[in-house]
Amino acid sequence: MRAELTEEQTLLRETVARLLADTYPFEARRALLHSPDGWSRDLWSAMAELGLLSLAVPEEAGGLNAGGIELAIVAEALGAALSAEPVLPTAVSAVRMLAATGRMDTLEALTSGQSIVSVGTETWLEVAADGHLTAELVSVPWANTAERLLLFVQGPDGTALIAVDTDRPEITRRAHRTFDGLAAADVNIQALNMGTTDVLADGDAARQYREARTLRELWLAAEAVGLMQVALDATVEHLKSRYSSANPWGNFKPCSIVVLRC
Repeated sequence: MRAELTEEQTLLRETVARLLADTYPFEARRALLHSPDGWSRDLWSAMAELGLLSLAVPEEAGGLNAGGIELAIVAEALGAALSAEPVLPTAVSAVRMLAATGRMDTLEALTSGQSIVSVGTETWLEVAADGHLTAELVSVPWANTAERLLLFVQGPDGTALIAVDTDRPEITRRAHRTFDGLAAADVNIQALNMGTTDVLADGDAARQYREARTLRELWLAAEAVGLMQVALDATVEHLKSRYSSANPWGNFKPCSIVVLRC
């Protein structure tokens, strides 16, 4: 079964594809991976101008209230382009959580492209009995340039979703690149006093946690679809353009069977 896109969804797909084709050739991406940030702030600003950073924000909070299909359309296009920008943590997970908790001040900074937020971990962090948090977070995506981290914590007072500025003295970061070249950082948190953090949600933190995981899984799956489609198309073109004994490789049964299985 193949889903049919609406006119608005088709326009969204074409808009994102055109933006990436005009501003994000593969050679430019390769150069970005060696830059200090590891991603394009120019493309980030262009996404903000087109409203792409507001897609996941509910309409009552000034966003476009996109559903799963619209988010998947954007993720698939970004996956096909091998985008290195922090769309998932900032413009999907973070904005949805901030909108749900009513933090409009921080939300506006994210959707306008002025600020970057990373979700620190996909698990609950344990707060000590004295109300301090010590944790070692390994390879947090885009934490090297994020101004704030969102963390899910649990301790004597229950569960909470908190926001922490990355320039605090209790936090140190070691930037690196992941195996696919994307920007990340190991984050060390030492004796962070929970009383000095920005609590976004406490009793409702578990629901925010579940939704963040669901959105992340949807986004990553759609990204993978876009990447796989590009890889398949490139393979087919390669088989058409390579010859053996005056026959294209695609005419040979073993090659054609492999492509058909994809």
